[in-house]
Amino acid sequence: FVPTSSDLYDDLIIDEGQDMNQVWANNLMKMLKPDGSAWWLEDPMQNLYGREPVKLPNWVTIHSQSNYRTPRNILRELNSILGLEKPIESISPIEGQSVDVVFYSENESLVEKTIQAIDMATTMGFKAQHIAILSYRGRENSALAPYTQLGKYTLHAPQSKYDQDGNLIYSEGEIEIDSVHRDRKSTRLNSSH
Repeated sequence: FVPTSSDLYDDLIIDEGQDMNQVWANNLMKMLKPDGSAWWLEDPMQNLYGREPVKLPNWVTIHSQSNYRTPRNILRELNSILGLEKPIESISPIEGQSVDVVFYSENESLVEKTIQAIDMATTMGFKAQHIAILSYRGRENSALAPYTQLGKYTLHAPQSKYDQDGNLIYSEGEIEIDSVHRDRKSTRLNSSH
């Protein structure tokens, strides 16, 4: 990739750098003017794809163990589960509610326990359209993949079908169900484009 001078930018801000690979990073840096500035933001704890960190030699690096967005109760729970050498410091002004965990032991009880968790959330006042069920195993490998409804809740689920523009088609439903491994806005390349 060789950008023209009109393609170059004064500043680049790359967010979610942990999702990038070295080739992508190198190509992005080609888009920067010689005297430009770049900021690379990443959170290694969100490296869901298990990618190697991008090498940024001679860059000034700042590490922060402070979290401004997550309510303090949730962060306390995460710190106890993760057992980090340096726990994450909560800077959030929000205490938040306690964390509820629902356990299941086999796939047969997964549906029942998922419905229980959704019921708990709606009882707390969350609207169904603000609740998401996410699989870390990948949507296709999840035991919940075949479902478009759980109890009284309809699911907004990917259908492994694409429209004429290559956009993934979803079933009609009030609760999002998907995988953390795929961006819902992603499209499939097809031969007509």
